Amino acid sequence: MMIAMPGHANSSDVNPNATPYGAAWSLTDIGWFVYTDSTFTLTDISTTTSANLLPQSESVTLAVYSDLPDNGGIVLTSSTASYDPAGGVNVFNVNPITLNAGTPYFIAFENVNDTGLNVTQDAGAANQGIAYYDFGGQNFLTQINSGYELQPIIRFNATQTPEPNSTECVIAGMVLLFGLIQVKRHKMFNV
Repeated sequence: MMIAMPGHANSSDVNPNATPYGAAWSLTDIGWFVYTDSTFTLTDISTTTSANLLPQSESVTLAVYSDLPDNGGIVLTSSTASYDPAGGVNVFNVNPITLNAGTPYFIAFENVNDTGLNVTQDAGAANQGIAYYDFGGQNFLTQINSGYELQPIIRFNATQTPEPNSTECVIAGMVLLFGLIQVKRHKMFNV
């Protein structure tokens, strides 16, 4: 689904089973806005990359921001992991945080220069509308508005936050109603 900003995927994951495009980043930091479809406690984020240009592993930081850093966004949680130079799945274990349904979060991968891409050219891949990048310390001020860079591979690994079921709501309503009746009776007989 193509939208101007921020992007939205049909589930909280973005292109989770896609094949990464076989190239490497020539920029320092890249990120996308992602909406979550449900409320959950995030425990880690994983991505799949193509092979690095460099023969050694590269230390990459993943950060979940409340907004773009230049717009006052703060880091909600972050983690550093070493990208395997051969490519593959990279897991970033984060301090657990609750992500709320319908709220945009800026997901950033920092220090990715010469690492394998974690975006896809797969047909039908979810497009996030805009990618934000920089060449280090520039707070993601540059935008990419078209191309495969808008199709990240991101998997949210989480514990679902249960919503109250209808039985719990009915019981809570009955307790509240019973309490109100008791207050009204008490006022009627103590007048």
